[in-house]
Amino acid sequence: MYTMSLFKQFLDLHPEVQHIRVDFAAYDNFKYSKGITARHARALGQSGGVSVPGPICFGQTRYTQLLYEAIKDQETNHLVPDQTTLRLSIDPKVAMVQCFVTSPNALRDENDLWAACPRKLLQRVNDRADKNGLGIKVGWEIEFLLLASSDATAPLPTPLASFSTAGMEDPSFKVVYDTVEHLEANRVPVWTYHAECSPPHGGGFEITLSPSSPLESADNLLYSMSIIRQVAQKHGYHATCHPKPFEAGPGTGQHIHMSIAGHDLADSFLAGVMARLNQTTAFLLGGYDSYSRQGAYGGGWIYHSPGKIPPVRDCGTAHWEFRMPDNLCNPYLQLAAIICTGLEGIDQQLSPPSARTIDEMMGMSADQAAEQGIKALPKSLKAAIDELEANQDWWAGQFSKTSIKGYLMNSRAEISQSDKMAYAKRVQLAMNHG
Repeated sequence: MYTMSLFKQFLDLHPEVQHIRVDFAAYDNFKYSKGITARHARALGQSGGVSVPGPICFGQTRYTQLLYEAIKDQETNHLVPDQTTLRLSIDPKVAMVQCFVTSPNALRDENDLWAACPRKLLQRVNDRADKNGLGIKVGWEIEFLLLASSDATAPLPTPLASFSTAGMEDPSFKVVYDTVEHLEANRVPVWTYHAECSPPHGGGFEITLSPSSPLESADNLLYSMSIIRQVAQKHGYHATCHPKPFEAGPGTGQHIHMSIAGHDLADSFLAGVMARLNQTTAFLLGGYDSYSRQGAYGGGWIYHSPGKIPPVRDCGTAHWEFRMPDNLCNPYLQLAAIICTGLEGIDQQLSPPSARTIDEMMGMSADQAAEQGIKALPKSLKAAIDELEANQDWWAGQFSKTSIKGYLMNSRAEISQSDKMAYAKRVQLAMNHG
């Protein structure tokens, strides 16, 4: 069990804190929180253990519809704070902490209290990677849009050019400056930040986090996204990371930079990732509207290249940028999916396909791809989930039976609900929560 002494240390260091927000991200990256008082946290610190009744991982869709099949036999889940992630919100009276989640019902199938927990799944997968000497580091590119309100029909009108000086001189860029300062003050190192080109209106920004271990990087990402929203609200804006908030407007990604220290294993790691990328798409593009974002696939084929368009970009020796991911799936699951497929490549000593040029892939026909053994990426959540379900036994062995069953159930429900909703309605419901 996790020691509670850090609660007391943190509160002694920050006596102004009155509330601690216990945060948890479900499989579809819908954010949940429960609050406990500083007094309660100190008592927990003295007792040596904590359990906070919390929501389940996959029992509700991002549209807030409960799934009866998921919750009918569910006992109370418990949120177990990881106090190493204690940080301040922009309100000095409120602190935030990420957590693990226990699911007693998982004991029936797997005798594993943590079988549904996405954070625990990533921790376990990365432990296997560490045993292989991979030393994985991850950095996230957080793209977001600023809107005048959550029901705005377009982003803020800001200068249209990536990396533009005018964009950084725009008054709205104060949101970025304030966010970066808060992150740096709360143990989240930032790599770079700039204005993004978000045609036709503007309003796009990017903050790139410095590389860290997979678990720490996902924790930092979730914390950073919350701080972005809080700072935006303070300035009178609404921030969203939705991949395609407006049908005619810009899209936003959440690119993953990943490197491994075991350079001699890099080719096999990449080969494993490429071999199952059609299945991993179910996590990297985990929402119904993930597939509305243009430019995510680089022609729609599974390939890697040093260019900026392919789904997997070769950035250097044992360093890749995964350009498909967005904000509609749990980041712990996204990283775990990439890492476990890379580990399979190492275990089987696979060789990666040759790098391709962007020109040849963008103009490639289906017949040409078939002749060369090149697979197409799924073009919808349904197609991606079909690929995952067809290989669910393998994935259950990497994650857990409970988690894969729950992920498939939640995704199928999202597809069914989304099919019946207009685009604007779906996006509005999702953007209300980020």
